[in-house]
Amino acid sequence: MRLQSLHVRCRGLTLPELILALASTAIIGAAIDSMLAAVSYGTSSEKDLRTLVVKHKVVDGRLSAAIRSSHMVLDQGANFVVLWTSDLDGNGVPNLLELRRIEHDTANEELWSYQASSPPTDTQYQLTDNFGTITAGLKGQTWFPGTLWATNITNWTVTLNHVDPQQATLASYRITLSTGTMSDTTINAAALRN
Repeated sequence: MRLQSLHVRCRGLTLPELILALASTAIIGAAIDSMLAAVSYGTSSEKDLRTLVVKHKVVDGRLSAAIRSSHMVLDQGANFVVLWTSDLDGNGVPNLLELRRIEHDTANEELWSYQASSPPTDTQYQLTDNFGTITAGLKGQTWFPGTLWATNITNWTVTLNHVDPQQATLASYRITLSTGTMSDTTINAAALRN
């Protein structure tokens, strides 16, 4: 009896087959990577848009409330406005406790509000005083602190309906905010309480 040897032929991958398999896997991986990047970008843009809308609402609300509740615009400059919030003591002239300075810090793209709280003396001013200079010297003092209202403010302008700020009854403002790669401008107006 003759024994026949059985040879089982095991076949492996040849080099061209292996290279083709690796190339196919790389193409599929690149496609998945680009899809994930697109989804991530879309989600990031949506988040930026939501952030931008919320910031606009907050800044617009703060500015509108500050202007609407104020008695008079005392002074205005390229990057600031000084408001007489109300005549608390009824003396007909602004006192330190009745002043608010809203300023756009162009270097840091921030919007600040400065208002007196517990000053050593409640100084009384005349309507003819230069409130831009006065409040610029007071801002940042412990009793005239600043409150950061918003960041990423690339532009802010206030336009009054009268050449003399103290005669104005309406303040229009334009705010440009940026978040991530997005930027948007809001235009609004508020009437003073006078």
